[in-house]
Amino acid sequence: MFTTMKQIEKFFNDRKGLGIKPGFNRMYKMLEALNNPHKDIKAVHIAGTNGKGSTLAFMKQALMDQGFRVSSFVSPSFKTIREHIFLQNEPISETRFIHYINSLYPVVKEMDEHEDGPSEFELLVMVAILFSRDYATISLFEAGMGGKGDSTNVLEPILSIITMIDLDHTAFLGDTIEAITSEKAGIIKVETPVVSGVTQEEAKQIVKDTAAKKNAPLYQWGEVFTIKEIGEAYSFISEWDEIDEVRVALPGKHQQKNSSLALMGLSLMEGVHIDQAVRSFRDVEYEGRFETVSSNPTIIIDGAHNVTGAESLIYTVRKLYPDKKRTLLYSALRDKPLAEMIPLLEEAFDRVVFTTFDHARSSSPEYLASFSTSSNPEIASDWKAYINNRWDPSKEEVLVIAGSLYWIPWVKEFIQKISE
Repeated sequence: MFTTMKQIEKFFNDRKGLGIKPGFNRMYKMLEALNNPHKDIKAVHIAGTNGKGSTLAFMKQALMDQGFRVSSFVSPSFKTIREHIFLQNEPISETRFIHYINSLYPVVKEMDEHEDGPSEFELLVMVAILFSRDYATISLFEAGMGGKGDSTNVLEPILSIITMIDLDHTAFLGDTIEAITSEKAGIIKVETPVVSGVTQEEAKQIVKDTAAKKNAPLYQWGEVFTIKEIGEAYSFISEWDEIDEVRVALPGKHQQKNSSLALMGLSLMEGVHIDQAVRSFRDVEYEGRFETVSSNPTIIIDGAHNVTGAESLIYTVRKLYPDKKRTLLYSALRDKPLAEMIPLLEEAFDRVVFTTFDHARSSSPEYLASFSTSSNPEIASDWKAYINNRWDPSKEEVLVIAGSLYWIPWVKEFIQKISE
């Protein structure tokens, strides 16, 4: 049995070698051993390539403001393993995390003895389910990498949401929009409402066909509901309602669409008041999404890890800083569509510097630079040293640090330390 988080962190690290394991047998064994806690929670299951986290954040704020006790599961974590799992805005406590791992340990030990032990991610999902059962009135679960094969797909949700689809994790999910959409659409459950934000025609058809087979009511963006932009605000228009002057605090045009998916989902939930939800959207904060972490000098972090994310970053930085010199410090995992992303980013920034960070799948600066359109791309082998050397409050330029969501939390923590 475990008594400290340090012991659990070692236990989790030792399981990293298990990798991604297909199938739900391990999840169902653990669930059954603990009296099927997934059947005792009201869950919203959110999958998609982009916008999952933002959509969850909009829903969470609205639900909290209306008196719901909201648990949430996010992936990846912004810092520690506990910060995959939240109640309201607070991560699960060390005491509760240790308690749930100890309750799981006997069945995990038995599974390990049969050489079919659960992965680190499967254990995290189990802790989130147990915690949600005990403390939440509504639970928001973000799928990990995919959907159909994701460990979170053992949930029996009251609502499913599929956000935007893009090419990402192609080594695991497939290298076409159709293949990736099929994975994401795998979260659709029998007779369970689904809100879809996909826009590509082929992707929409896959979602429609899957929903029809499952007899799941489908609320498709651009058909059942949409938005009409009016300056910095928008009108939310559905087949039965219209709400004007919807404003969101998060920067970027794409956040209007993300919030509309949340609004559509909230409108389908019992006991939720949409007019109040709209007011809540103005208070939403979300780490790592065009987040200003220093004002003097201006430093922004952003998890732009695929083409759509890069396009959103470009749109936002051009709109907010049209006349300032813009520098990008960039790092990404090797399995990202770098050949498409890097030339796009280079068009929007005066200077792009490639770097790396400590992760098994992180690209080297040289590999990133091989996709550059520059004849002499810049490289920084040590991102911390680069930021330290650039730290000059007198500079008028904007430094954007973007790329992998596995890296961005450590960047934020480092900048907070040097700015103290």
